[in-house]
Amino acid sequence: MDEKNANVIKFNKNLYTRNLVNNQSVYGEELKKINNVEYRFWDPYRSKLASLLLTGYELPFKDNSTILYLGAGSGTTVSHISDIVKNGEIYAIELSSTPFLKLYRMCNNRLNIYPLLADASMPERYVKFIPEVDFLYQDISQMDQVDILIKNAILFLKKRGIAIFMAKLKSISSVESNESIIERVEEHLNNRFHIKYKVDLSPYEKDHIAYALELK
Repeated sequence: MDEKNANVIKFNKNLYTRNLVNNQSVYGEELKKINNVEYRFWDPYRSKLASLLLTGYELPFKDNSTILYLGAGSGTTVSHISDIVKNGEIYAIELSSTPFLKLYRMCNNRLNIYPLLADASMPERYVKFIPEVDFLYQDISQMDQVDILIKNAILFLKKRGIAIFMAKLKSISSVESNESIIERVEEHLNNRFHIKYKVDLSPYEKDHIAYALELK
């Protein structure tokens, strides 16, 4: 799928990541041997990043990239990024304690993930724990999700760094049309970013637009 990083491949129209921890699945996903190497099935209906890659987006992560992940949940997508950036670092922020506990337990076997129980809308509270990063990935269901992205990008994203933003339209407004929400989102994003890639994640995710952004 991505010639820049052999740790993620497309096989028989499905996505797989090379398993960092052999013989262990994270959330019940299929483990598959391909050319005598163990891979994990990456379900696009459970991971927005997988659905984005299936639209043709070329993932720019290298195996030593540093990533700040906002809205890590219980770690489904984080675990696949862990496979991909096996020599890198992932700083995974999650606010809710229940999914965070699952995320924390997963990190016992995945030492390139650094979980932090924190509110992504207040990055000043964890600024001393996070270095500058190559990439910022955000998947947060809050009305002010664009503001959260911008605050964190200003503090942590390197110059020319890339932000991958999963815009959850109905979390921004449940009454406006998607077209109106998208117009407002992009006007806001354009204040700080160049929009490099944009795609509707249907049919995998309804009312979600994925953006790849470069900090101005």
